[in-house]
Amino acid sequence: DALSENNEISDIGNYQNIGYPNGQDIYVRVENSLNNECLALGHHITLNVEALPLPTGPVIIEQCDFGNDGVEFFDTSGVESQLMMGQTETITFTYEDEYGNPLPSPLPNPLEVTEPIYNIFVTMTSADSNESCTQVSSIAFIMGTAITIDPINDFMACDTDQDGQHTFDTSTLETDLLGNP
Repeated sequence: DALSENNEISDIGNYQNIGYPNGQDIYVRVENSLNNECLALGHHITLNVEALPLPTGPVIIEQCDFGNDGVEFFDTSGVESQLMMGQTETITFTYEDEYGNPLPSPLPNPLEVTEPIYNIFVTMTSADSNESCTQVSSIAFIMGTAITIDPINDFMACDTDQDGQHTFDTSTLETDLLGNP
């Protein structure tokens, strides 16, 4: 088309590759405005349209602080598959914590968390896009306080009617177990 001067791109600042999904080769014709006999012609530009990773997340992983010591280890083995949500494109993952510090990819497994809520931001990049097709998502690791059950005394009663049964008042049982006044 460039040689025969057909299908000229009329607005080079606003061109869409309609009719050429995923990519298109553009041929360029440069000619001397004084003498139409001198020209340069060739394939000089390729337009590529890469898949953008689908936005996912946030991924929320909750776990109790079983030792009540402010430190817990989270299983991260399924995080990337949760972020992918069935996407089949090749995606690379880049992680950083909420303070902007880079984290390894893949995330350490288990991941040590020392804060009640630890947020990680993940940049998902289409592997074929030279880092231009990205989506940002997040992962929240939430460490809940483990429940402590206070010891209470056993309930005792005399079997006054010799049937092995007795009605016990358990109305304060929950308060007694949880130590609430």
